[in-house]
Amino acid sequence: MRLYITASTDSKEVCIDSIEFETKEGIIIVVDWDTSDIERTDSGFDARYKDVYYDDVYANGRLEEIKGAKVSLINSDEDVDIEIESMRFEDGNEEYNVPNNLL
Repeated sequence: MRLYITASTDSKEVCIDSIEFETKEGIIIVVDWDTSDIERTDSGFDARYKDVYYDDVYANGRLEEIKGAKVSLINSDEDVDIEIESMRFEDGNEEYNVPNNLL
């Protein structure tokens, strides 16, 4: 599974370490990854995260578990504001664009 994010921030060096999502049932899913590719932009960054995990277990084949969950916390290496503008998960041939109201 891969995760693509476009984000805005005032920091030119911040990196996201993990993202917490809360499901409709109130369950927290911690999403993290093995590999990060980050391209800095004037307003923030575009990132591609490969080998995605949900709660320390590979997320391949588990796209349905994250659908409808809302971003509840962004864990980063700096104490700065990060606004996620878009987020897309890709799992094989499946794709999920997280709706703006869940970011």
